[in-house]
Amino acid sequence: MLEPSYFAVSFAPKKLPVGPITGEREGISYTIQKMSEMTHPKTNEKIWSIEVEAVGQSSGFPRWILRDDLGKSYPVEIDYQNTWGEPGKIQERLFIKDLKALPGQLTLVLQAEKKAHADVDWRIPIPAP
Repeated sequence: MLEPSYFAVSFAPKKLPVGPITGEREGISYTIQKMSEMTHPKTNEKIWSIEVEAVGQSSGFPRWILRDDLGKSYPVEIDYQNTWGEPGKIQERLFIKDLKALPGQLTLVLQAEKKAHADVDWRIPIPAP
């Protein structure tokens, strides 16, 4: 089930070469490792790429959005060709369109994520005849 999420990590893109930025939520740490300009492999348009590592028990690939310091939002597309995972760790590359120049501050916002609820004990009462 896809559920809303309430997590965001802010960073200064020009300072990422100095060191990655990490935020933590519910035992999962999200580390923004790198941001670079590139050409989209399918459309050949100029885009930005963000590499994110998630360590912890994540139940599925998250749905992200990026916001700049003026509040403008940019759609985020997961590059599944360059995303991989192993138990307890996911490395993903995100594509950002429509961002023409790097602002001073960006915020990567986790909008929703897939969650499994295995411990749900529910019953439907069956009325007696």
